[in-house]
This record gives sequence, structure tokens and C-alpha cells, in this order.
Amino acid sequence: MKKTAVRIKANPVTITPEQVQFFDENGYVVIPGVFEPTDCEEIIRAAEEHAAEDFAVYLNIHRDVPLFLEIVRDPVLVNMIKAVQRSKIVGLNDQFLYKKPGTTYAKQSWQPHQDNAYPKAPRGAYMQLHISLVASDRENGCLYAYPGSQREELLPYEYVQSWREKPDADGITRPGWRVQVPPQYECVDVTAPQGAVTMQHGHLIHGSHPNLTRDRARSQYSIAYINEGVPFEQGKGSKKIPIAVE
Repeated sequence: MKKTAVRIKANPVTITPEQVQFFDENGYVVIPGVFEPTDCEEIIRAAEEHAAEDFAVYLNIHRDVPLFLEIVRDPVLVNMIKAVQRSKIVGLNDQFLYKKPGTTYAKQSWQPHQDNAYPKAPRGAYMQLHISLVASDRENGCLYAYPGSQREELLPYEYVQSWREKPDADGITRPGWRVQVPPQYECVDVTAPQGAVTMQHGHLIHGSHPNLTRDRARSQYSIAYINEGVPFEQGKGSKKIPIAVE
């Protein structure tokens, strides 16, 4: 029998004006110390109890595991999002990425893409919040980004299967609706300590490296938020359904 998850609360961290400015200029910001290591371990445990055998990305885990709905609605996270969005918000969808060594999706490497290509909300209305449940770096498959590219409109993209995608000959899977990165933007690795939160503009071009380690997962819980009342496309597979957060 699966265990009942404990309640998890974010630390009372407040986003600073400097961090909001960094987000505005770069399209992302990393905020450390939002969750305690013990809480991160409990979140991982809860997600692994419900994981598929191949540890594929778990889409909309909040619909099946109440702990994750509580995290989506956590007042600390909600206030951080409102600070950079300058708007009332609702949750929209979420996913848990395991990237466990030795599993099919450990080497998942997202290609350069813009998240808002999926819901096609008005520019600036849709964003992602990533919780680093373990320390993330290039070796275990951290995010990378092109700072400043959030100023672009939605770019033409190549449709690529982005869930349960098949590995290439090298064992790496490459999801993401791939865009051509304009030459003026430089790629940076977005590393984060355990318990940090990374907030990301919906138009920021970004992706992730494969986890090539033998003994380190890169567990990450990602939540999408959208400004209240704006239009968006629900999608055909795992439909996006607004989640009240206040």
C-alpha cells in the first residue's frame, strides 16, 4: 500500500526587487532556500511511490497525489509568481521529472524550445516554476537557457514528441518543440542547489542536458502558472485545467 504523504510547506522566502529585476532582464531567476532538504526528500518519495515502471515524466501529478496540489497552492510560491507576473494567477499544469540513472528517461535532454508554444497564452502571461529537489548541474542534467530570449515572440518550431519519446541510438531522448535560436543569444547552464526554485518566463528559450551520471538523479517538480482570466489552448493529450490558488 502506498504511504500517505506528509504536508510540505515552503520556507517564508520573499522574492527581492533585485531578483524581480533579474527575471525581467534575463527571463529566469533562481531563488535558493525555498524548501528544506528533508522536505525535498519527502516530495521525491511521494512522487516515486506513484511513478511508472520506466520513470517517465509524470504529467499533472497534482490530480492524483494531494501533496502536489498543496505545493501548487503554497502561498510562498504563489506570492513569488504574482511578484514577477504583476497579476492575479491560477495554476495550470505540472509535471514531475525523475531522471533516475539507469532508467529510460535519465538521459532526457530537452531541445531549445519555448514553453508557451504549448498553451499559446498571451505573451508574458504563462510561466513555469521549477523546484530543484536535488542539486542540479550539467553532469546530472540541469536546465540551460538563453537569457534575454524571452523578449522574442513565439518562434516557428518543429513539432517533436514531448512525452514518452523514444531514445536515439545513444540512449538520449530529445523532446521539446524545437526552435532555431537567434544568434544574438548565448547559452548558459542554470544550476541550482537543492531546495531552490527557478522561475522561468514562458517565452524564454531553454532546454536541459542529459543526466549522464551513474549515481545521481535530477529530480525536479515543475508547475505552470498563468495570469487569471487570459485565454489559452488546453491541448489534446493531458488537458490544461486552471487550478485556483487563492
